Amino acid sequence: MAWREERTQKILKELKISGGIPDQYLEAYQSGQIKDGDSVLMLLIDEEWYQKKYVIPRGIIPGPKKPKNLNSFLFPGLHHLCAIKTEGLVIWNGAQQVSFTSHPFLFIATADGPGMAFLTGLVGHRSKMGCHLYCGLPGWHKPGGLTYYPALLWPDRTDSHPDIPIDELPAVGSFDYKTNLQHIIQCRNMAKYEQTWLETGITKPSIFCGFDTDHILLVPLCFSSDIMHVATINIGDLLIPLWRGTFRVDPMDNKFTWDWAVLTKDAWKAHGSIITSTTPFLLGSFDRPPHKPAEKINSGYKA
Repeated sequence: MAWREERTQKILKELKISGGIPDQYLEAYQSGQIKDGDSVLMLLIDEEWYQKKYVIPRGIIPGPKKPKNLNSFLFPGLHHLCAIKTEGLVIWNGAQQVSFTSHPFLFIATADGPGMAFLTGLVGHRSKMGCHLYCGLPGWHKPGGLTYYPALLWPDRTDSHPDIPIDELPAVGSFDYKTNLQHIIQCRNMAKYEQTWLETGITKPSIFCGFDTDHILLVPLCFSSDIMHVATINIGDLLIPLWRGTFRVDPMDNKFTWDWAVLTKDAWKAHGSIITSTTPFLLGSFDRPPHKPAEKINSGYKA
């Protein structure tokens, strides 16, 4: 806690000098939502076991299948957290020989892409309004297709789809969550509900809507994006088959016109040899050396 307070003051001084704009954490600190001595928490749902000093497992959801109702597993812990937020948690500071009352602040809740849909009550990433940060950027699908993609540039000028510059993306929380949630709650039949969640991106109220807003960022600002899997798995799983010319395509597409498909035949084997030759230069923290992808590649984790 003392480290957080010291770092916060240092960052605020740097922003004052540079004229920078505070982020959501600093705004909550300056407004008094987060006070000195308060614990700032992150809730993470993951499929992995963590053995880190500052990562404390709150509970275990038994498998092997995913839970049908994630809220039933989250509710006991979140209910206890709400009680601590209200009453405060008395903590003894051994360094200063004093006790103080801490009011935990749930700053962020996160999971991988599919898991975020359970936490947020929003639709999945393949739906029309699939942004988990609720920026309001709509997705688009192919004629007759069911999967929506957050396409920014439209390749066919005959369509009315507007191009969206990458530096003009909507801000986090730009879509009106509170109003749209009311539209969902007021649906009286399944047809109306399905049409509304398609247009709003909301399937149900999030369990985090039950928190006192003094001790949590407003929904959906309390949710984060899944950047880790995008960079380490998703992009690799897309680029490698494109470079190898093995990507699944529509019948009208012709792979022989792909001038970017350069990792084929001997070039692919040579690329694999270069990868394995880097083994002596990798740190031990990498756990195991990369395989030669020309001989063994079955997931995005492979180099």
